[in-house]
Amino acid sequence: MLYVMHGSHTEKAREKTRTLTDALQKKKPDALFSRITTMNYEENPLSFLVAGQGLFASKYIVFLDHVFDSKEIKEEI
Repeated sequence: MLYVMHGSHTEKAREKTRTLTDALQKKKPDALFSRITTMNYEENPLSFLVAGQGLFASKYIVFLDHVFDSKEIKEEI
């Protein structure tokens, strides 16, 4: 499932994101939570997550926080 929060009201979008991630973590407490920003972005981290996802594999909750602010990351994703 993919959720996209966007818009010019950053604080409102962040609050909705916090609410969503809290709900997802309660639903799947064993899921691994990752917050990826331009500061901790490694080359193509999403390929690892997508390739590692199997039918009975661990679940991931990934929060991409303002990564599209970087032109290079935006193009890579």
